[in-house]
Amino acid sequence: MAILGERLVLQTRHGAWRHNLRAVSNPHQGESGQLTVSVVPEAEWYALALTGSFTDGTTTGMIRNHPADRLWVEVLQEAFSDASALT
Repeated sequence: MAILGERLVLQTRHGAWRHNLRAVSNPHQGESGQLTVSVVPEAEWYALALTGSFTDGTTTGMIRNHPADRLWVEVLQEAFSDASALT
C-alpha cells in the first residue's frame, strides 16, 4: 500500500489521538519485525518540501516510526448533495 505523503491520524499508546501528521515512508518492516510507518508533523513535511530540511536543520531528525496498526489514513470524501442520503 502506498501512503507516502498522506495525512495520518495516530492513536498513541495511552489512547489519545494525534492529528496533522504526514507519512514520509510507505509501510515497512521495522527493526523488531513489526510493520511501521515513518511519520513527521505536517508542518515539518512542508518545511522539508520548501527548504530541503526540517526546522531543526536536518533531513532525518524529526522522523518517528510508529506501528502501522495505530495509524489511520485521512480520506476526504465528497459532501452529500442530497440530505435524504443521510437517513
